[in-house]
Amino acid sequence: LHDALPIYKITPRAKGSIEYDWSLYALTVAADQDIGHRGKGLRATADLNIGLPFLRPWIVGTGPGVTAGNRVYTSALFGVTPDQSAASGLSSYAAQGGVTDVHWTQIVSVPMARYWTVTTTVLLTRLAGPAAGSPIPLTRNQWAGLLAIGYKL
Repeated sequence: LHDALPIYKITPRAKGSIEYDWSLYALTVAADQDIGHRGKGLRATADLNIGLPFLRPWIVGTGPGVTAGNRVYTSALFGVTPDQSAASGLSSYAAQGGVTDVHWTQIVSVPMARYWTVTTTVLLTRLAGPAAGSPIPLTRNQWAGLLAIGYKL
C-alpha cells in the first residue's frame, strides 16, 4: 500500500534550542530546519520535563510536549500528491502547516558505574492537525522507545 510513496530520506538539519530550568521543572523550546535542500522544512518542539527527585541516584523525568511544522515539513511526512494517490490507492492529501502532535515523554537514566550510565526513553504521541488528517499513518496513537549506554569522559 505505502510502497508507492517516496522514501523519506534523511537530511542534515540545523537545530537551535533554549532551556529554562527552575526547581524540578525544565522547559525546552527547539527548532530545526532542513539544510540539505531535500524539502523537509522547519519543525519546532516545546517540552516540559518534571524531575522526580525521590529516586536518586537515578535521574527520572516525565512531561508533556508539542510538535509543529511548516507546510514543507508536514507535506514531506504526511502529504499525498495526486500521482502518489493514483499509485498507492491512498486519498490525495495536501498537508498544511501546524501542530502535528502532542506527546508525553518518560526518561530514566541509571548510573551503572563511575563513568557509565544506561538511559531509557519512552515517547507516547497523539497525532494532531495535519498529521491526524493524513491517510498515511495507520493510527493516531504512536510510540517510540530508546535505550542508550553513555560514557562520561
